[in-house]
Amino acid sequence: ILPSTDYHRSVYVWSSARGQAQSDSLATMLQRVSLEIGSLKPIGAPRRHRIVSQCVAKYHQRQIVLAGDAAVSVHPLAGQGMNIGLRHVMILMKQLKYAHRNGCLFSNQQMLSHYQESCSGFDALSCETYSRMRKWLCQTSGAWSHLIAMGVRCFDQVAGVKRVLIQHALHANMRL
Repeated sequence: ILPSTDYHRSVYVWSSARGQAQSDSLATMLQRVSLEIGSLKPIGAPRRHRIVSQCVAKYHQRQIVLAGDAAVSVHPLAGQGMNIGLRHVMILMKQLKYAHRNGCLFSNQQMLSHYQESCSGFDALSCETYSRMRKWLCQTSGAWSHLIAMGVRCFDQVAGVKRVLIQHALHANMRL
């Protein structure tokens, strides 16, 4: 459930695997969610969007540098697309300041390579993590989906693991 500009409204987003039959109607989905958060009333018809998570192999080419969604896109259920983009901007700013202080061009191959190295490992880990989470969370068979739901609830209670994921999401380990 995502916030909107109207305080009294939210956007409800759910995901299903490609080719998966949408057996649940909107009413069934709303009823399922309503059990946990209270009643919901749909405004407008549901929309479908094909979503692809991907990372570029190279973050720069000549004098062009890719950052944010141009370099990496993750499934919106992860809620991390903007955080990854902001992380790219922070790394880019750090590199630009370094280049300026040391009188070198940012387009220097060493500067561009350092930018790519600073982004690519974290981004690849993020893409893989969110992809696997989506795959697990989109399970629809009765017993399996209940087991996943129980696991998510238990996982939510494990403070240490939760803290590590939150730090990863917030990029708390990043020194700028």
